[in-house]
Formats: sequence, structure tokens, C-alpha cells
Amino acid sequence: MVRKNNKNLLRRFSDQCVIYYSRKDELWVAHSLHTDQVGTGDNMLDALSHLLSGIRSLINLANKSSDIQVFREAPRSIQNRLDNALVLPEELSAYAHKRVRGEWPDEIKLIAEPKRHRCVATKITGVTLVGTPQN
Repeated sequence: MVRKNNKNLLRRFSDQCVIYYSRKDELWVAHSLHTDQVGTGDNMLDALSHLLSGIRSLINLANKSSDIQVFREAPRSIQNRLDNALVLPEELSAYAHKRVRGEWPDEIKLIAEPKRHRCVATKITGVTLVGTPQN
């Protein structure tokens, strides 16, 4: 589905993602359920940060051209991972969003990992991608 009016799509954006460990690739994968975008990393927060950065870039391109398709459903096998996923604490999700927005110092890195490489899930919104306006 191509959006005819992509203006300010970033602010209206809403999605979910699952973050899981790929034993085959030996890395963490963050996979968006409604854009089918993927971010990878050595830990789950790096994977989430890379996914958020990619989605932000995709939306910025879509805001410039109505030819850019933002929404595409992830494969059913990825969507099914949501059923048994742990919810990523908001504080950890906020950390990844702040990294993407340049609001977190590069010198400080958080690493979090669920026991037994459990799958986790979190919401993504346009507001969290761009931040809240400063007064």
C-alpha cells in the first residue's frame, strides 16, 4: 500500500517489533511487524537501535516521495513470535530511541539480555522516533 499523503508520517507512525536471537547467525535481530524492516546487533538493544534508525530513514524518504512504500507486513513466522514474547521494559526501549535521536552519550552503552535468549517485543511510535518537543 503506497501512502498518497506521506507528509508528517513520522509523527503518526505506529508499529511493533520482536527482538530475537538468531542462533544460525549468532546475533540479535529486531524485526518490525508492519514495515518488515530488520536491524541486527551483538545485543538486543543494538539490534533495536539499528532497526529504529532504519525505520526513521525509511519514513524520512517516504515524506519526500509518495513512491516510497513504508508499510509491509512481516512474514507470519515473524508475527507469530509476538505470541510468546516478553515485553521489553520501557526504560530499555527508551534507551534505544534516545540513541537513534542522538540524545544518549556514545561513551555509555547499556547491554541487556533475557535469560535463555527469550524473544522480546516493544512498540514503536513516531513520537518516540522523533522525541518530544522541547519548551
